Amino acid sequence: MKRFMKGKSCMYKTMTCMVYMMAMLGILTAVMALSACKGTTQTSSESGELVIGLTDAQGDFLSYNVDVASLLLTKANGTEVETLPISTRVDFAQYTDMTEFLTVATIPCGNYTGAVITIDYQQSDVWIEDDDGEAMQVQAVHDSQGDDIGAIDLAVRLEGRNSLTIAPGVPAHLTLDFDLSASNTVDCSDPESIVITVSPVLTAGVNLESVHIHRLRGSLKEVDDEQGTFEIILRPFVHAISDAHDRFGIMSVSTTANTVYDINGTVYTGELGLGQLTEQTDLTAVIVMGNMSFGPIGFRADRVYAGTSVPGGAFDVVRGNVTARKGDMLTMRGAALIRSGGIVAFNKTVNVDIGDATSVHRQLSADECSIDDVSVGQRIWVLGTLTRQDSDTFGMDAESGYMRIMLTAIRGAVRQVGEDSLVLNLYTIGGRDIGLFDFQGTGLDADNDADPDYYEVYADDLNISSLCEYDLLKIRGLVSPFGQAPEDFKARTIIRR
Repeated sequence: MKRFMKGKSCMYKTMTCMVYMMAMLGILTAVMALSACKGTTQTSSESGELVIGLTDAQGDFLSYNVDVASLLLTKANGTEVETLPISTRVDFAQYTDMTEFLTVATIPCGNYTGAVITIDYQQSDVWIEDDDGEAMQVQAVHDSQGDDIGAIDLAVRLEGRNSLTIAPGVPAHLTLDFDLSASNTVDCSDPESIVITVSPVLTAGVNLESVHIHRLRGSLKEVDDEQGTFEIILRPFVHAISDAHDRFGIMSVSTTANTVYDINGTVYTGELGLGQLTEQTDLTAVIVMGNMSFGPIGFRADRVYAGTSVPGGAFDVVRGNVTARKGDMLTMRGAALIRSGGIVAFNKTVNVDIGDATSVHRQLSADECSIDDVSVGQRIWVLGTLTRQDSDTFGMDAESGYMRIMLTAIRGAVRQVGEDSLVLNLYTIGGRDIGLFDFQGTGLDADNDADPDYYEVYADDLNISSLCEYDLLKIRGLVSPFGQAPEDFKARTIIRR
C-alpha cells in the first residue's frame, strides 16, 4: 500500500535535525544554583554554579560531529566569562530526547546581556541519509558565500523577557537554541561531493521548565549512603573517564527508593544499589540518567550505570537501531562505535553476535530481559568486542557481553485509532528511513510480521481519543519482542507533530 506523504528529498533539503531543550527546543541548558552568592560588591565569593548541557532533536543527520570550542557569557559592564574549560567534541545527532551535561562552572553574580558559542567545523564529520536509507558522508561545509567554514561564533542577546540576572539565592536557567534545522542546507546533487551550507541561527530563552531526560557522565568521587547522594566528576560525551581532573566540575546526584542501578552488568534497586555503589573504587566510570528539579534546584537519578556497564569503559560499544535479525545475529546500519580506548566513529554496518549468556537489561526497569526481547527497530547499546570484517562492516562478539534496550522513537501518520491501540503508516524508526529495516521474523508467523504500512502500536493507558486519521505522530516506547508481533510496538509517550 502506498505511503502517505513523507516530504523527504535529498537535493537542497533543509535538514530537520533541530536541536532542542526543555520545551522541545535548545542546544544548551544553563542552570544557575546561586547559593554561593553573597553581598553586593564584586569579590571572589560572589559567584554561582552554572550547569551547562547539550542536546539534539531527531532529524536526517546520522552523525554531526563538530567541536564546541567556547561558551562565553557577557555581563552588562562588558565583563566576559568563559564557561567551557576545554574544546569538546560533540555528535549532536546522538542526543535525541536527551540532554548531556557539559560542564559545571562558577560565574560571578550580576546581569548577563549576551552569550556566544563557538563551533569549530575544521575537523567535522557529518553523515546524512539518502532517500534509500543509505549513509552518505558530507565532503564539505560552506558558509553562505560558498567558502569553507572553520570556527564560527553564534551570538545572542539576553534582554527583555530573556534577560538573565544572577542574584544571591535566586536560581536561574538559560536555554540557547542553535537551530540546526534552520541553520543547515544540504546539497547532495553530486553523491561524490555532498556539501552543507551553514547559515547559523541562535535564539535564547530563560527559565523554561521541562521533563526532558538528562545524562551525567563521569567518574565517581564519593558516595553518602546516609543522605542517599553521590558525586560525579564530570566527563562529558567521550572525554577520557579515568583521570582525576575536575575541569568540567563536580555534580551532586540524589537517589530514591526507585532508582535503578546497573553495576558491572548486575541490576539493583534503591538502597541495595546505592550500597553496591559505595563498594566501587574511586574514579569508577559512571553514567546517570535522570531529571533536573528547580524548587529546590538539584539532580535526581532514575538510572545509574557504573563500572563495566558504562559504554567506553572496559568494552567496545555499538549503539543504534536493529535493522534486521537472523537468529542470534543482529544487523545495525549507521551505528555509532565507541572503542574501549575512547575513540568514537560512525560505521555503515555492524553485525552483532549474541547468545544465551548475553546479559540484557532495559532502560528505566529492573525487570529481567533476554535476547528474545530484542527485535527489528529496537534501539540498543551493546557492549562487547569489535572486529573488522571489511572496509564498511564491523562485527561484534557480544555472546558474553551486555546489551541495554533503550526507548525507541518512531514517526508516522495515523491510519486507524482504536480503544487502546492505533495503526500507523510508519515513516522512520530512530530517524532512519523505514525502507532500511527488514521485518522478517518479527511476527508470530510470517503473516504477522510487522508491516510498516500497517504498524500496530499498543497505547496502554495513554489517552488517544483525540487522535484522527492522517495525524503525524512521534511515539517513544519499546518494540515488541522478536517473533511476538502483533502488536508491533508498545508506546510510552505520544506527541502530535
